[in-house]
Amino acid sequence: MGESSGTLEENLSFLADWLERDHDLRQEIKAATLYPKFIFGATFLLGGGLSIYILPNLVPLFDQLRVELPFTTRMLLAFSLFIQKFWFLVFAGIIFLIVGFIFLNKIKSVRRFSHLLYIKMPFVKGLVMSYQLALVSQLFFTLFKSGLPISEALAITSEAATNTHYQESIQQIKDRVGKGTTLSQAMSKYSKLYPKNMIGIIATGEKSGTLDTSFDYLSEFYSKEVRNKTKKLPTTIEPVLLVFIAIVVGFVALSIISPIYELTQGLSQ
Repeated sequence: MGESSGTLEENLSFLADWLERDHDLRQEIKAATLYPKFIFGATFLLGGGLSIYILPNLVPLFDQLRVELPFTTRMLLAFSLFIQKFWFLVFAGIIFLIVGFIFLNKIKSVRRFSHLLYIKMPFVKGLVMSYQLALVSQLFFTLFKSGLPISEALAITSEAATNTHYQESIQQIKDRVGKGTTLSQAMSKYSKLYPKNMIGIIATGEKSGTLDTSFDYLSEFYSKEVRNKTKKLPTTIEPVLLVFIAIVVGFVALSIISPIYELTQGLSQ
């Protein structure tokens, strides 16, 4: 298209700009999720270290002094002994789960369900939708500005969307536009995916003949939304992380401290 119209250099410039924006958005999302990943990993390492290396070393002492272990301690001890004896099965099970998740995610029905959860779950719903809208707006602006017809721009954009529900909606929007429906009217059928203010801006762009400018504005707007949400994400989920840490560490600590407390009580008597 760029070669035939003599705008190849300009088209490549638009494409490079889109790739740069998309890369920046992806990096910001990865940076925002690094903190929760670190907290979850550190919590499991701490809990696992205490239960696997500390608790089993105290069991012979409890047995010699005939201290009755609480239920939580017995449960945690059984878990740690299982890990020590059958660590290879645990390792194989983790690998199987990872491979199984990747395989299942390739099944269309499973992928549709998981992608639906992404746009329904609290904390991540706004971030996922803003990212999809920024991605769609950026790419459509780039393609439309390069001179592609709306139908072709929509076809390419549907393939570039990373969420299945956005992919399917854009494909159906393309079909409606091909039958003579305006882009804004076609998008209004999917109000749960495309906000009213976005549809209104697109409708204004259609009426004024500045649809590319509308999508340029929308791409900037939703890119800023992604940045703002990624900055707020750690603060938003911090209370949930604190509760999770308290439950895991508290359970492990209680399982270790309870028999020690009973032992000291018996010795004091």
